[in-house]
This record gives sequence, structure tokens and C-alpha cells, in this order.
Amino acid sequence: MPLPNTILIGAQKAGTTSIYDWLMQHPDVCGHVDVKDFAFFAKDFHYNKGLKSLSNRFAKYYKNEKIILHGSVEYIFFDKALARIKKDCPNARFILILRDPVERLYSAFRYFKKMQLEVEDNLLSASIDKREERMHSDNYAIKNSLTYIDHGLYAKQLKSFYKYFSPEQIHICFFDDLKEHKEKLINRIYNFLEVSDSFEPNFVIKNMTGKVRNNLLQKVLFKRSKLRKFMVDNILDYIFPLQKRTELRWKLKEWNTIKKDVKSSKKEKMSDLERQTLLRYFIKDIEELEDMLNVDLTKWKK
Repeated sequence: MPLPNTILIGAQKAGTTSIYDWLMQHPDVCGHVDVKDFAFFAKDFHYNKGLKSLSNRFAKYYKNEKIILHGSVEYIFFDKALARIKKDCPNARFILILRDPVERLYSAFRYFKKMQLEVEDNLLSASIDKREERMHSDNYAIKNSLTYIDHGLYAKQLKSFYKYFSPEQIHICFFDDLKEHKEKLINRIYNFLEVSDSFEPNFVIKNMTGKVRNNLLQKVLFKRSKLRKFMVDNILDYIFPLQKRTELRWKLKEWNTIKKDVKSSKKEKMSDLERQTLLRYFIKDIEELEDMLNVDLTKWKK
């Protein structure tokens, strides 16, 4: 029964989709979009179906590769997900990629606006004023996706991780290296996983926030509604397998995203006031993270 032995656990909007794509190209890695962002260990609905349901997903693609790759940025955020992984996959290895928490927050806010989930237009209102309400929400999508500040408290999340797993089981990397030193970043991960570092993947950046090409298509794909749920539950589930829908939806989402040039003068930015206001919520956690990982994160604190 194939089960994941390597798991990307976050952080949200920090490049996990790109790293997952690069890793699953490796001949020693079994990975597929069908098991990326499938939050089996975090969502009760999936977990209560049992480990066999997860294994069945991998069985479709598994060809005795050394690495069985799974990923969900939700895992580092939910303690119960980590506890379940400890119970079912105690010897797994983990990959975590971290990004400047304020930049990550802004990217997540824009992303969930694009995905039709965020209804607030004001960044500070969504992040600060709605924080407590959303953290205590019974709605899984709201608590997981729209709790922008808490997703960036990396030291707090790592403390939770270390309750269950040893530091030797996790490889931590940084978003800046993904942008500027892709080859070094992926080779370090290869070495951590003990697979050949002679393989070079196609370094395509995936899941960029960008801008929507066609708003109507975006609403059809992602806008939550009773009609959409009815169609999925009563029509699509019977004629179009979930894994095929997942692949198609990702392809359509990528096509429907205008990926802006990062050097463009038109790139959207936070105001200085917004950045300084938000940074106050992260300073203490950043300093704790520096001590935990023995790294210098001065540029995050500017």
C-alpha cells in the first residue's frame, strides 16, 4: 500500500506548487497533481475515509519510485494534521519553504481575491479586523485560506511541528532562493531526499497570483455557490473522475492567469503604511525564527 514518505507542508503562497512540480519530474519521485493540495490529513471528510483512500490515489501512478511525494500547505498550519501524519507516516520527510511574511500575506490576499473567496477589498481590514472572527470560524475554507497573519507566524508553526517530528526530518528553504538560485535550491532538496542531483527539471514557475484573464471563466471554476455544489455532487462526480477534474481545473487556472513580469513598473504593491502596520504582527515571530534556524532575516524586518 503506497503512502507518502515525503510531504511538502507549506508555507502558503511561498512557492510550494513550483517545488512540487520540479520534484515530481525526477525519475525517482512518484508525484502527481492529483495528490498535491489534497489535504487528506487536515480535512476530516477525507481522513475519515481511511488510509486506503489515500493510498489508492498514489497506486495509480506509483512505479516503485524511492520517493512518494505528497503536498498540502495546510499541514504546517493545523496541529491535528501533523498529529495524524505522525500516527500514519511517522518516518516521513518534510519540505517547508518560507517567504517574507508580509509579502506572503499580500500575495495570499490577492490570490484569494482572484479565486473568488476573499470578499474584503481592504488589505488591513481583511488581515487585522477580521482576524479573530476568521480564526474561530467553523468554515474550513475561511479558517485555512483567509487567516493571513497567522499563516505567516512560522516560528509558532515550527514549534508545533517539532512536538511530533525531529529537526532531521525537515528541510527548510526560502522563497528568495526559489527566485534567484533555483538550481542550488533543488539540489539541496535532492541531497536531503538522497536522490541523484544530476537531474535538472524544467524550472517553470507555477501558481503565480498574476491577474485573471477572463473573469467569467474564473467564477465558473472557483466561485462557491449552491448551484456549483449541486452540479459537482450530482452530475460531475458521476461522469468526470475527480483526478481528471483536478488536472483540468489546474490547467484552466494556469491558462486564465496573466503572469506579470516581476520587473514591470505596473506590479501591484502594498503601501508603506500597510507594510509597516502588518510588520508589527510578525517582528517577534521573525526574531524567534532567526534563533530557531540560526539565520539572518534582517530584510524581512525592514
